[in-house]
Amino acid sequence: MNPSADRPEASPASSAGVRLALAADAAAIAALDVELFPDAAWSEAQVLEELSGYGRRGWVVVPAQSGLRPDAGSTRVEPTREVPAGAPSGPGDAEAVALLHERSLSGYVLMRTVGEVSDLQRIGVAPSRQRAGLAAALLAAAIAGVREEGAERILLEVAEDNAAARAFYARAGFVEIDRRPRYYRHEVDALVLEKVLGDGG
Repeated sequence: MNPSADRPEASPASSAGVRLALAADAAAIAALDVELFPDAAWSEAQVLEELSGYGRRGWVVVPAQSGLRPDAGSTRVEPTREVPAGAPSGPGDAEAVALLHERSLSGYVLMRTVGEVSDLQRIGVAPSRQRAGLAAALLAAAIAGVREEGAERILLEVAEDNAAARAFYARAGFVEIDRRPRYYRHEVDALVLEKVLGDGG
């Protein structure tokens, strides 16, 4: 799936962080998906399946002030103990924070990994937060995460006429390996892209 940004992105913004998506984020992700892809949006149930099924993980962008802080040396963000007033305390803090800040999610990426291959299922950034490097930060977090799970390459599909998305993936090291004729609506071809995950890839 194509990134929602329609122009090249700048460096990742310091005012946001990337963390693993939780089941509690499903509604917010689905709502943003409707905004970005109204003709092919996923339902909350579909998003939840992509967050909880075997080999499936996601990452989201949240504001730095949401009570979530980046880990040192990592693009992931872990929950802090500083949750908003009235939030439940205990093991469920992370999900409580996600629920309280679901309207603040600025972007998401969903991955499905089976064996050595990981498929990029979905990636999108809210229109108001595009051109801020968020898609690049999400993709970097996803690449690091699936590499840890043993993936050796990432596959995705992108519409041939989406020049911005193709340029975005090219900068990230993806190359075209196949084509699916008339795959999308309006008979647009889908390009199958691949990124091989080397030691530093």
